[in-house]
Amino acid sequence: MTAPSPALLAAKTNTQMEFQRTVESIRRGSEYAGKNLLFIAGLNLDISRHADYPANTFFVPWAAYVQSRDDDASEHRLPMEQERIHALLMEQDMENPDQISLSDEITRMLESPRFDIRSPA
Repeated sequence: MTAPSPALLAAKTNTQMEFQRTVESIRRGSEYAGKNLLFIAGLNLDISRHADYPANTFFVPWAAYVQSRDDDASEHRLPMEQERIHALLMEQDMENPDQISLSDEITRMLESPRFDIRSPA
């Protein structure tokens, strides 16, 4: 078997198989019943640094499985393909009302008191 980009084809095939296996495990099991669940499968694309641009990694969603604890959300019970995921993501507000500053949270953790939680001997 040959392909113009064999590594990319192998990654895509592996992603498809793992997604199908995981979704079937979720559906057949009871561990996630009655819970909100978002499972997104995709590829991490590594972009080499060039000129003045640093190396970067981009996650490209391939498929998603969304489950609502309400169980009436049948529109989300089936896997979604890339076009539907993209459309839903683009509908979201660009501002996250729950956004936090990772730097501020790390500083807050470093400044918090230390507790000795070891068990006495």
